[in-house]
Amino acid sequence: MEPYPFFQGAPRDGSFRPIVRTARISLLGEPTPVLTAVVFDTVTGKRLTVALPDGFSNDYLIEVLGWSADGKRFYAALRGKDRELDLKEIDAETGSVRTLVTETAKGFLGLNSEMYNGPNVRLINDGREILWYSQRSGWGHLYRYDLQTGKLLNAVTHGDWLVRDILHVDKARGRIIFTASGREAGNPYRRRVYRVNFDGSSLTLLTPEDADHTLAGQATGAFALFFGISNTASKVSPDGASFIDTWSTPTKPPVTVLRRTSDGGVITRLETADISGLTAIGWRPPEHFVVKAADGKTDIYGAIWWPDAAMGDCVPVIDNLYGGPQTTVVPHGFTASGWNDSFAMTKLGFAVVTVDGRGTPLRSQAFQDESFMNFGDTMVDDHAAVMEHLAVLYPRLDKDKVGVTGHSLGGYVSTRAMLRRPDLFKVGVSSAGSHIYEALYGTSGIFQKPDYGDGREIKPRPDASPANYRAMSNAPLAANLRGPLLIGHGELDENALPGTTLQFIDALIKAGRRYDLVYLPNTTHRFGSGGDYFTLRRWDYFTEHLLGVEPPFPPYGPQP
Repeated sequence: MEPYPFFQGAPRDGSFRPIVRTARISLLGEPTPVLTAVVFDTVTGKRLTVALPDGFSNDYLIEVLGWSADGKRFYAALRGKDRELDLKEIDAETGSVRTLVTETAKGFLGLNSEMYNGPNVRLINDGREILWYSQRSGWGHLYRYDLQTGKLLNAVTHGDWLVRDILHVDKARGRIIFTASGREAGNPYRRRVYRVNFDGSSLTLLTPEDADHTLAGQATGAFALFFGISNTASKVSPDGASFIDTWSTPTKPPVTVLRRTSDGGVITRLETADISGLTAIGWRPPEHFVVKAADGKTDIYGAIWWPDAAMGDCVPVIDNLYGGPQTTVVPHGFTASGWNDSFAMTKLGFAVVTVDGRGTPLRSQAFQDESFMNFGDTMVDDHAAVMEHLAVLYPRLDKDKVGVTGHSLGGYVSTRAMLRRPDLFKVGVSSAGSHIYEALYGTSGIFQKPDYGDGREIKPRPDASPANYRAMSNAPLAANLRGPLLIGHGELDENALPGTTLQFIDALIKAGRRYDLVYLPNTTHRFGSGGDYFTLRRWDYFTEHLLGVEPPFPPYGPQP
């Protein structure tokens, strides 16, 4: 595996000689390291090789799920080669491997609708059975299997709604406490807490309030990812009799109560959030809306933050997006409505919009699969449709002054919006974008295998580009750029590799297109590691190019 270079131009130790740091990374189409799985007996020191598939690599492994009660077998979820996901039983005494369950799909495959959340799989009944998550019905649900025979015993949940996260397995009572969304009428994203028996009987709603129930600080999705908040602590009592529930809406502050798992009854109220400090500085919640996607029939949900009325009419609008199959960004609870700087930008005079278009999770499998191998175009089409709808719904918006911004995959999609719809998106700020997918590390565990012709998955020459990935690249669209685009780039970005940004910039230069660049030394994928500098530059960029106001200088505090 070839070393991937990272150039550190301003070393933290104060030296003046730049450092080239390297990591062993297999890019798309390159051979991946073949891994050997082994089991060690901690008493005897015996080492046993597991008979995993030929060419086993990181692309295969999803999760080690647990051990049998007698410690002789363990279970793992592995990807197959042709859009398969297998539950494997591994004999710790012989190394033999047995396939118990095989899931197949043409689109995304996983053990949770949100890729950043843990697997919805649990061993039960002393390791004789397993709760297994699948979207085979078109919705994410739980199924119970016999681990000796691999036989399906029963569907634990079913219907046109989605299991979100398993919270607690009550072994003594034979039941599960979990969150789900879409089962009750109204907003399909709001989490509720339910109880159900292992055999699928007695499904009971435990949180009747029409709100988002997060179980007292359970942080998930983008919020947990960007802020590094763990959601592993259980909010269900060890005996399974009670749980701590925090519920809220974007307009109603969080209320925290202690509930019974038997019927959801409130034992006592623990806390009601005080937001007087927020309201004192003029904070306002976002306004939610539902409009049709670009297909003209699918409902998609969004939120808009408004500036003060004193800002007048003809308000410029910024689409603050993420836009991938991993997670959602539209807030459905109170604290989530402040996870990014959308409200802060209203203070500059902008309306700010977030949208969860087709291809994002937490709806049906078909809804999420809309972005499979095509998420950039699907997202851009839906975000463009939303902006056109909002221009009709809210005449206060200036449809001729639309900006777009995003980070990480949002950096990729915001740039793609500028390239595919330059008539609509006039100003863009993109940070840490994964602009060229052929130049990234292997993503075939999530997407399709690369196709270099005749079914070849390994590139025949260094400059070879698989057609099914080339279609996702921003570089071929570089000549379409019309409006101002600010690109943010961290030199030590281990996620959206630095080379992909520079190669996209090279395409812009060859196309004769202007761009602006903020190069951040010593900065990884989390731009917070570079402080607030890029956030301030982003605000300045929109202020200058959308509002037509020159930002103050010196802009960021006293200068030496």
